[in-house]
Amino acid sequence: MLFRSKGVSSEHEVSIAGTLIGKKKTPHFVKMFEYDIDMIPTKYMAFFRYEDKPGMIGKVGTILGRENINIASMQVGRKKIRGQAVMGVNIDGSIPDTLLEEIKDQAGIDYAHAIEL
Repeated sequence: MLFRSKGVSSEHEVSIAGTLIGKKKTPHFVKMFEYDIDMIPTKYMAFFRYEDKPGMIGKVGTILGRENINIASMQVGRKKIRGQAVMGVNIDGSIPDTLLEEIKDQAGIDYAHAIEL
């Protein structure tokens, strides 16, 4: 069973798809912005869309680490080398909006959004 959702704002259109996997029917995100990922939802998550180039994962991780925000797991999806990519991270706590803006500015990311379930 596949679930899809799309949200539109004045700045962005966001689409996500999920499914239930295995005997325990564990939820998984399987698409974000039409990029394939495999991510189990947790209480705290953040999603980033950016140009796929070396160092992007490190930039995000370094900024989060500096602020003592631990990454529990991470998934990256892309359609082609050096094209656009999406990163989803499961984290141990919330990310303030000001820190998301800093990540966007310092890492050159065009979309950053944190979710707390």
